[in-house]
Amino acid sequence: MRVLLTILLDCWSVLCELAPWFLLGAFVAGLIHGLAPVAFIKKRLQGYAGVLWAALFGIPLPLCSCAVIPTGIGLRKSGASQGSSISFLVATPQTGVDSVLVTAALLGWPLAIFKVVVALILGSVAGVVIEYLERSRTKRTPKSSNSASGSLLSLPVLQPAPTPEPEPAIAKGGFAGSLQYLVVSCKQAIEIIRSIYVWILIGVLLSAVIKSCFPMGAIQEWLGPERSWLQIPVSLLISLPLYVCATASVSVAAALVHGGLSVGATIVFLVAGPATNLATMGAIYRSFDRTAFLTYMVTVILGSILAAYAFDWFIAGNNLGPWQTEVHGSHEHQHQHDAAHWLSQSSAILLLVMFVYFAGQKLWGSRKNDPSSCH
Repeated sequence: MRVLLTILLDCWSVLCELAPWFLLGAFVAGLIHGLAPVAFIKKRLQGYAGVLWAALFGIPLPLCSCAVIPTGIGLRKSGASQGSSISFLVATPQTGVDSVLVTAALLGWPLAIFKVVVALILGSVAGVVIEYLERSRTKRTPKSSNSASGSLLSLPVLQPAPTPEPEPAIAKGGFAGSLQYLVVSCKQAIEIIRSIYVWILIGVLLSAVIKSCFPMGAIQEWLGPERSWLQIPVSLLISLPLYVCATASVSVAAALVHGGLSVGATIVFLVAGPATNLATMGAIYRSFDRTAFLTYMVTVILGSILAAYAFDWFIAGNNLGPWQTEVHGSHEHQHQHDAAHWLSQSSAILLLVMFVYFAGQKLWGSRKNDPSSCH
């Protein structure tokens, strides 16, 4: 019972950390879909140049790994290419203005700038690879065949509409048009949350289980100088399924460095941790085709490992950052976190209510359609 209670408390803690950013990301996705820079998105976020634009557009946004999911889906829904959408999904959760500033304060500007460069490179590489594979596949596929589009977009919210979409409500002008636009955007955000809420629940649960079974102190004690070659692989294994936002991961990374872990191992945590977790991987697998999902995962995994070794060899070896100093600013960051505690809890409650409502709707719909339940 004590272990179960600990897991439940960890689930609530992770959900409180996740909920505000996830709701924000869903709302931004609804705004993107309703505001209709559709012509701009279709024009700019297409092809190889669109991949770079998507990465540059996502890097400064303070969206964590779960908030970026609905936003990236919204871009895809609004007409962005698959490569541009994946580029946005890879680059955005690793950075953000708040994350960069916290990284500079705790670990130094060289690492903060390095993290931004890595996010730009990895996002661009993943997008370019997908664009190349898409063009190669298009050349091999007969133009008369339209059956592939349905398999590429497996989420119901991403399925192409049978009729042309209406003009955005904001185009009507006035208060009524703005209010209608806001309502349409909120409805779109709710549909996006509905399409991936199961994966979010799975990710929260497994993240709590991992935190309970592998306390950070035990991992640091096991990974010592005699097993230095295991530091990067183990950091990767920990960061892949774990939910951690870009800003929160910085204080953890600083503590790991102070505890003796190599900076390269923490680079893996800073890159792969925010960019991947079970919720993100599940949503991307459902939202895009298998090639895009594999490209996403391979880029993040290999990219984080190469970035780790590159940083250890070329930057950390030259003592360009305060790698072995005390962790600064963690008290201020915790104080800010406590000040917004009410927002996190209220957002988590709202998200739980939505999840229960979605699950109830699905259960009730399945019971209504079950012949055995009818008299």
